[in-house]
Amino acid sequence: NWLNALVHPELANALAAIHSQPEVAWTVETLAEKCCMSRSKFANLFNQIMGEPPLAYLQQHRFRLASQHLQHSQLSIQQIAHQVGYSSETAFSQAFKKYYTYSPSQYRNQSHK
Repeated sequence: NWLNALVHPELANALAAIHSQPEVAWTVETLAEKCCMSRSKFANLFNQIMGEPPLAYLQQHRFRLASQHLQHSQLSIQQIAHQVGYSSETAFSQAFKKYYTYSPSQYRNQSHK
């Protein structure tokens, strides 16, 4: 699905934006603008091609990046939070734990065992 969207002439710009700037507070509207599409057309097409809504994809991408940073870098949790688009470490930690069932520090500790 991701490769189909990457080469899709209308969705490629949104994916490029998400992947190159995950820290930006993207909305469906701002991503649609990147693709020169209406909000509803973009959301429907993204969901059809990717199998999930744009903001769900964005959140999963941010958590994948965060998990990589936690496993392979010495960045603080606060630094990671900011790099993946969270303005506070607390909000990031709560969302991360909801997604992975581990807090970021627990996740980091588990991956280093």
